[in-house]
Order: sequence, then structure tokens, then C-alpha cells
Amino acid sequence: MRRSYVIATLFLFMAGIAQACQLSINNSLQLEDGEKKNGSMNTVNGSILIGKGCEVRGECRTVNGRIKIGRESEVREVQSVNGFVEIGRDVEIRHDLATVNGTIRCDNGVEIGGSIFTVNGNIELDNTQVNNGIETYNGSITLANHTKVKDDIFVKRPKGNDKNEFKRLYIRLKDHSVVKGDIIVENDRVKVIVQIDETSEVTGKIVGAEVERN
Repeated sequence: MRRSYVIATLFLFMAGIAQACQLSINNSLQLEDGEKKNGSMNTVNGSILIGKGCEVRGECRTVNGRIKIGRESEVREVQSVNGFVEIGRDVEIRHDLATVNGTIRCDNGVEIGGSIFTVNGNIELDNTQVNNGIETYNGSITLANHTKVKDDIFVKRPKGNDKNEFKRLYIRLKDHSVVKGDIIVENDRVKVIVQIDETSEVTGKIVGAEVERN
């Protein structure tokens, strides 16, 4: 897993976005049901809305806008700096899914070919397969309905956050969900509670978190 990827990738995106091809500023981008896009969809101060059964062979990237991908679509990679990301049923993200400030929500049957990253956003996965791992700094994580994460979950500590208030985060596994790796908390400014129901499991070790089994 590429640790600390999210900050490096997304802020490099912000720095260089003015030079990006097919860049929209102050406008939203949209694909209608069944449409295909050979390149990327990049916008500043706008949302990206993709219909059902679409294919985007490049990245979907936005600063200050939400991303919504309709069911049975396929996208290479998704990145958002300030915005909610909603992934519909049976969508395939071939590489990574990342946000800085915004919740990620994946519906039933989603497959993430890479990893999921957030800084200040929650992650909500329903019957989702993550082929690598998950990394967050200040977001809670819910794995439900046979969700499978095939690598580690990290809760990282951002640099220079000594004055931040102490907070509580939850990592919840329920309804036959599995983490095929470790859960490692490196942020001592948060209290992480890992809640695991009787049908779910973490196959590796849990470090730096309180564990509740029910």
C-alpha cells in the first residue's frame, strides 16, 4: 500500500491543475447513461456526474465539487479535494479512490482495483471489494454487507497537528465483512474504536486501537 499517497497526489493535482488538458473551471461535467470518455474529466469549482453504464478511461478529478458515478460504470481513478464522492452499484474503479475533505460512499457490488484514501472524510462501504488497503487521517470507516479489504487499514497522523483537539473515530465491521490485513493506528491525537460483530473478522493484528466485539 502506498502510504501517505493521498496528500502527495491530491495536492500535486491542485498545484498543476491549471495546466491540465480538458480542464473545466466553474462548471460541472456530466456523462449521460451509456456514454464513453476516452480521456479524463477535470474540474475546479464544479461537480462530476456520470450516468449508469458509462466508461471513463481517464481520471475523474475535482476541486470543490462532488463526484457521483452511476451504477455499472467503469472509471480509471477518482480524486476529490473538497467534495462528497458517491459510487453506485456494481461500479468498477480500476485504480485508487481518494478525497481530502469529503465522505466516500460505495454501494453494493463496487470494486476498487487499488486503495481508498481520505484525510478528513468518512468511508462507508457496502458489499465493496478493495483490492489493496485503506488509509485515513481523521475519518471513521464502516465496512458492511460482505465488504472485503485485502490489505491493511492505517489511521495516520498528519504533521503539525499537535494543537488539534483529541477526537474519537470508529472502524466498524459488520455483516460478514473482512479485513485481510492489519489495522494500525499511528495518530495519537485520536481514539480509535474498532467494532467487530460476530460475523466479521480482522485476519491480522490490531495496533493502537480499542476493540469491541459484539
